[in-house]
Formats: sequence, structure tokens, C-alpha cells
Amino acid sequence: MKIILSHSSNVIDLYTQLDVTGINNLFKPILQTLSLKIENQKWQDWKLDFQCYCTPGEEIRVFKSTKPYVRDKQKLVVIHVPIPSNDVVSWGIRKEQFIPAFYPSGMEKFYTGLSVDFHVSTTLVNHVVWCLKTGISFAFSDGITILGEKVKIENVDILNR
Repeated sequence: MKIILSHSSNVIDLYTQLDVTGINNLFKPILQTLSLKIENQKWQDWKLDFQCYCTPGEEIRVFKSTKPYVRDKQKLVVIHVPIPSNDVVSWGIRKEQFIPAFYPSGMEKFYTGLSVDFHVSTTLVNHVVWCLKTGISFAFSDGITILGEKVKIENVDILNR
């Protein structure tokens, strides 16, 4: 299985402050190592896309229940990375940069919320990396369902890499 990382955001000019190429380069060997741990050959032609979605929020949200694109052999797991304002931490984003997001009621059943402490990170990049590692670790530890089967990796230890 090929594992990739993609990015999107509802924060204006976020990517002028966030080194996405550097984040992708950091994750490339981590994701390659994780792909080698997926033992079932059934998934070798599949692509797993972890989409980093930077948005205002208070928790990491991991959406694993998206339907796979069977024809394209692709599964999407969306990780909402909460971006704080500069009122909360010095490296946060100005509130004017946030695009209001609409979340319909009942959406909670589609994701798992993971807690985050904004004061642990010292930069925006460190925060996004930590949130992605936490979300990816959770997704593989809990299992990602594709066509009724769970793709699971025991003892995912990427937080300290």
C-alpha cells in the first residue's frame, strides 16, 4: 500500500507560514515504513491518503469512515488539525485569517476527537507535525476499514520520530 500525505486548509495564507514541503519530506520515510508493516498483500495496489486539513478548532478530528474509491483503489482518511489563534499561543494565527467552517449537527459520529495541548508545541510547524503523527498513529492503531476489512498496525510508534 502506498501511503501519501496531502494538505488543505480553511485558513487564509496559512501556507505562507507553514512549510508543507518540509512536512512532506519529514513524513515520507515514516509513511514508507508504515506501508511496509501492512502485511496483507490484498492492499499492495491501494493508495491511502492522509489529508491534513488545517482548521480552527480545539481537538484533532480523525475521519476514517470515508468510503473508499474502489475503482481507483484509494482510501482517504481526513485529519483535522486544529489551528489556534495568536490569542492562545504566540505562534498562532490571526483570527482574521480563519474562514468560518460549517459543521452540521450530528457530525460527531463520523470522527474521533483527540485532545491537544497547544502549549506543548513551540512553532506552528511542530504543532501540525505532532497533530498529524497523533492522528496517523490513532488511525492505524484503531484500524482503517477498507471494503469491510480493517487495516491495522500494532504498536505504531511514530510520535518520537
